[in-house]
Amino acid sequence: MYWSVKHNNLLKIFILYIIIITGCAPSPEAVQPAFSFFSLQDYFQNEITSLEEKQPQVSKEVILNQEVEKLQVSDLNWEQELSFFLESDINKRALMESYKVDTIRHDKSLEVHYKATEDKLAVQTIDLSFPPNSNAPSSIKIHRRSNNMFYESDMKLSYQQGSYSIDSYNKTLLTSPTNLSISCNW
Repeated sequence: MYWSVKHNNLLKIFILYIIIITGCAPSPEAVQPAFSFFSLQDYFQNEITSLEEKQPQVSKEVILNQEVEKLQVSDLNWEQELSFFLESDINKRALMESYKVDTIRHDKSLEVHYKATEDKLAVQTIDLSFPPNSNAPSSIKIHRRSNNMFYESDMKLSYQQGSYSIDSYNKTLLTSPTNLSISCNW
């Protein structure tokens, strides 16, 4: 009798051990996918850090509804300047199925094109061009769009080492359209 009670207790402990071990293992859905998109967040955070350290002389032109303003500055808030690029990052787990990816190789260079599978997504396309033997793109182009009954916005962003541009069209229900163009070179 003593032997079977001891055997029962060992069996219960073994079953409890198996339950605990398998309960702690990550489920297949919880495992981070090996594939991910290019991280605009990481790229632009690095660019911001570098530009804040260098504080380059900047030539900036802003055109708002045909009114032109030209500036020469060296103390820009780079996080604010590049905020639309940062906000365009699609490297998020929830968006992995929301973009179609095309990759094209030209000799040793690489082009990557992300296209939204749904019109409701704010970031519609991202085009990245990588020079040979580089993990950093030489060119980034982004198309953002959003609209509803009251508001319409269309924005094209472009970034290359030493320059960026933003072309934006905004229209609200009770106002005239606003056209904004910003170009910045350093």
